[in-house]
Amino acid sequence: MLSWTEILDFLSKYGTLILATYGIIQVWLIAIWKHFIWSSRLSIFKTGRIEVSYSNFGPTLALNGTLRAERKTVFVREITVTLTKQRDGSVHRFEWTAFRSTQLRIAASDPITLELPAGFNVSFDHPYRYHIFFSDRQTRTELEAPLLKLQEAWRRYLISKRDEIAKGLNTPGQTQETFTAYLYDSEFARNSSEHHEAWDVLTRRNYWDGGSYRLRFVAQTSAPERDFAAEWSFSLTEQDFEALRLNAVSTLREICLGQVQYFFALPDYE
Repeated sequence: MLSWTEILDFLSKYGTLILATYGIIQVWLIAIWKHFIWSSRLSIFKTGRIEVSYSNFGPTLALNGTLRAERKTVFVREITVTLTKQRDGSVHRFEWTAFRSTQLRIAASDPITLELPAGFNVSFDHPYRYHIFFSDRQTRTELEAPLLKLQEAWRRYLISKRDEIAKGLNTPGQTQETFTAYLYDSEFARNSSEHHEAWDVLTRRNYWDGGSYRLRFVAQTSAPERDFAAEWSFSLTEQDFEALRLNAVSTLREICLGQVQYFFALPDYE
């Protein structure tokens, strides 16, 4: 057994080193505790079905569900979706475009609430319900130029036909909407090079088809700077593909004639 003199002599020589080493270890232990053991976590839960569509936004997805923070509040700064097409392995990135209301619409006359996306807090004692509309921004950018050209060509066409439109409105029961729709179908859609170009781009850039897809939903957070992800699968039928393909027609008609109906595929999570 060491004597007090030997113990005091040892501490006088190595005490400072021991305390410094202990301090460093303590700092590392606290950092490990905060970062790995007591750091905030985010759990992602899906709800309902996936909404798949195609429009002037390009290929789109809408997802709804719940985010739950564990241990402490988490700030979500961005959410993205990566889509992998199983048939050819192609990968497409979807970015959040709008927040939708989580309330159910009972009647068609009920307004649809949309909100520009922005970062938000998920409190550890209050889960966050999400309903997010995602679009393929790269494809949307490629569609913008031909669709703007189409819009301008339609405007010029209507100006050139204003006398004919005025005469058509003198016909009993004829409205401006029905007569311009007649001109669009009978002349403009058939003869306009801008319409043909827009149709060609819309049909080529629509990569939805029948088959299986893999989704990776990624919530990027701050404090901590982490990515929390969930992966799901879904499938589209050949009937879904045919209906989504016709949304190119709806897109062109909406630009020229106004509000139209779009098709939405609603596959289940697999």
